[in-house]
Amino acid sequence: MINNQKVFAAIYVAKRLLTKQDGDRFQMSFEALIDEYEEHIDISCLGLKENWKDLLYSQK
Repeated sequence: MINNQKVFAAIYVAKRLLTKQDGDRFQMSFEALIDEYEEHIDISCLGLKENWKDLLYSQK
């Protein structure tokens, strides 16, 4: 379940509002940001769980 009070909820909704192509591009950019800064941030504070990529990829 996604916590609506965390940043990930907004990211999840934003991706759902985009076209498939734009959503895929958004997700790739977001993943790149997380990969680049993961050593400097606590991703759990953003509301990201271990399966956050699966949640974003499962959207239609």
